[in-house]
Order: sequence, then C-alpha cells, then structure tokens
Amino acid sequence: MQLDSEASVREKGTARMWVLFPAMRREVHARRITVGTKGFFMEGPRRVAAVEVIEVNGLSENAKNVID
Repeated sequence: MQLDSEASVREKGTARMWVLFPAMRREVHARRITVGTKGFFMEGPRRVAAVEVIEVNGLSENAKNVID
C-alpha cells in the first residue's frame, strides 16, 4: 500500500518494509535490524509514530546473495 503524499502515517498498526538498495541491505540493515529494534516513522523532520521490529524475513540471507 502506498499512502497519498498528503496523508499522515497512522499512529498504530503493522507495516511491511523492504530495503530496496542491495548495498544498504548488506552494509547497514543486515547488521542493525533485529527483532526488538526500536525507531520512529518520520515525516520529514517530524516523528509521527514509535515503531518496533516484530519480525525479520530474509534480510540477512538476501544481503549475502544480492549482486549489485
């Protein structure tokens, strides 16, 4: 689902996220994202919702196998 550019991020819910750039998946996210990681949804400089990772699927495996 893609939000309208004028709509705000909801304060509660579940989101599915993808790391689209292979280099970022390997070099950053595969080491930093784990169940329990906390952060924020941002709208520009504004924090709009607190988030916590509840499940990770394939990030580490994909990071090793992706070719730029």
